[in-house]
Amino acid sequence: MNHSLSSFCIAWAACLAAIALAGCGGASSTNDHAKLAETQAAIMNYLKMREELQGYEREANRSWDAELAAAAKEAEAIQSKLQDAAARKESMANGAAMAWEDMIKIKEEGKVDATLRAAQSFLRDYPKSPNVDQARRIQEEAAQSSAQLAEQKRKQQAAEAARLEAERKALLARFKGRQMTAIEMKKYLLGKSQAEVLQLMGEPTTKTFELWVFNDAWAVDEARNRRGVNVFFSGGRVVGVGLK
Repeated sequence: MNHSLSSFCIAWAACLAAIALAGCGGASSTNDHAKLAETQAAIMNYLKMREELQGYEREANRSWDAELAAAAKEAEAIQSKLQDAAARKESMANGAAMAWEDMIKIKEEGKVDATLRAAQSFLRDYPKSPNVDQARRIQEEAAQSSAQLAEQKRKQQAAEAARLEAERKALLARFKGRQMTAIEMKKYLLGKSQAEVLQLMGEPTTKTFELWVFNDAWAVDEARNRRGVNVFFSGGRVVGVGLK
């Protein structure tokens, strides 16, 4: 109740009291005054309690409004989270689909190691994809193929190393057996240092910094005759070999 209404009620209570007194013909007995005082007190108490009740109602309304606002804000936050989750789910689904297509394409191209890496990435990034089981099989197959290819490559490298070593030994045997032509000797000695030539051929008959002459029969000519050789150097390395 507002202030003007309270004032009106008070004035109304006073008017009732005056009417009551008039009805008594102006009697001023103790009982009449006591009843009038009780009536006024009851009215004032009622008005006070009513005003307090209205105050409680206003406070409750304010509290309820605040709770409604908080609930609306919380609902908005939940809705935003749900939308973000849906967007992430859609994005992940699109990413999984693209990753799956890329992996299948790489597999069809026969790129074993690339397929293995793609399958591993797919399983790591999209563990809840419906294609996980198939991706795991692709990974296992690619890993097996990769191991087989690695073993095959190791055997090929070992075979190539053995071939080169056999070729090196054969050339060394021909060189020490003095069965090479001048052209073959040049190819064999090209780039070797003077120290390496000295170790292979021994001391030359004569030498300068750029030319070592070997009178001993180190090479064969076109007629398979044994001939001496001249070994030419530049910067301390073999650059040529010629027959004497």
